[in-house]
Amino acid sequence: MPRLLILGATGFIGSEIASALIADGHDVRLAARDLDYGRRLFPGADWRLADLNRLTAQGDWAPLLEGVDIVVNAAGLLQSAPGDDVTRVQRDAVMALGEACRDTGVSRIVQISAAGVAGNDSDFMTSKAEADSALLAGPVPAIVLRPGLVIGRNAYGGTQLIRMAAALPFGLFPPLGSPIRCIALADVVAAVRLAVAADPPSDAPVDLVGGETHALPGIIAAHRRWLGLRDWRRPMRLPRPFLTLAMRASDALGLLGWRSPLRSNAVAALANGVEGDAAATRAWLDRAPLTLDQTLAAMPSGKQDRLMAWATALLPAALLALGIMWLVSGIATLADIDRASAIMRQTGIGAGASWWLTFGGAVADIALALMLAVRRWVRPALMGMVLLAGAYLLLGTVLLPALWADPLAPLAKVLPSIVLALLLLPMMEKR
Repeated sequence: MPRLLILGATGFIGSEIASALIADGHDVRLAARDLDYGRRLFPGADWRLADLNRLTAQGDWAPLLEGVDIVVNAAGLLQSAPGDDVTRVQRDAVMALGEACRDTGVSRIVQISAAGVAGNDSDFMTSKAEADSALLAGPVPAIVLRPGLVIGRNAYGGTQLIRMAAALPFGLFPPLGSPIRCIALADVVAAVRLAVAADPPSDAPVDLVGGETHALPGIIAAHRRWLGLRDWRRPMRLPRPFLTLAMRASDALGLLGWRSPLRSNAVAALANGVEGDAAATRAWLDRAPLTLDQTLAAMPSGKQDRLMAWATALLPAALLALGIMWLVSGIATLADIDRASAIMRQTGIGAGASWWLTFGGAVADIALALMLAVRRWVRPALMGMVLLAGAYLLLGTVLLPALWADPLAPLAKVLPSIVLALLLLPMMEKR
């Protein structure tokens, strides 16, 4: 049996492909740039580090490809951010991969692309299209699979945006009306299984799309029913200026490491529509692809899906509220530091020490609040908030227990901030 290399094996699509091919008994090597998470996802697997931002030269690929017969590329990047470049990941690295495969004896490349890449000018689609063309014209036989809007148990990008909108207590549809073709993640995995076994490989891209087209509001409504929520009475259309503002804000936050589903590439992909050749899909699978309703019915939702969809929709507001609370607390303390330090002096601590302790606490409050703005600093900030708020609570209870009876309840108000930070911590996982 051939040895397979799966790139992007911790991703939305790649992890499902890896799970299926491992279950099929293939000799599989998995590659991703988060090996710690990968090893927890598939313990005991042969894992290799692969950051496609750094694999843009032919020679970079040799250690990964040693002994490999077939490469499945499920790696991708929706939008550029600091340390991540869409063109490098989806075009330059893949072109270098194609050349490296020739020199290392790889017999086939299976490329997971995207439906509708032709004629789309976004860097996501353009880089996919250029990589596809290079692979199909390259020295190693390639099969290019182009899925439409992929629907699976998990969600990412456009599908995450759909679930967030479906969970809102009021119907609010983005002003996007272009037709969209969906494809079940299970059908994408089935197509990859066939691509691994195909002989000879296809010499043209294969679209993976369903036979139905849907407007985005219909897809959102279908997901709301899937979540087990009541239909909205009077759904509304989000005014386009609000969507534009949200996209610009999300793109700006992308510079701080945030990967919001409202970034312009995700919204543009839905706005431009997702089309493809359903007949090609049927021919490749040798059966009809699953419809949207069949796809959702095959993965019944539960309470955890409703909670996650709702929590994801509330996540930005929760982080903003927590940040404002800590920021205002620190600024208010610095604005009247003598009065604030006077409270500390009631414990018997000297005036000088009380002033510096109060000043240090205020600066720490402000620093933790500002850290919430940067994605990679959020988890340390939340843990710092839990520890610092816990220290405030403990010291206040021991040294100034009368504060529990204060009408403004300064100690009691610490409790919800600790609980909110603890609730947000698991939501900061990358996957």
